[in-house]
Amino acid sequence: MMPLVLGFALAYANGANGVSKGVATLAGAGVASYRQGPFFGAPSGPEREG
Repeated sequence: MMPLVLGFALAYANGANGVSKGVATLAGAGVASYRQGPFFGAPSGPEREG
């Protein structure tokens, strides 16, 4: 049971990290500014349900 719980925790943390990496790529490429970044990242955050 413990490996299953740890697996879900790892997947959740990895998903949260993926959003920030995507936003950093947009900002680094000059597609979006640092102020626009949260508007791209917030709708795709891991806390969003349904």
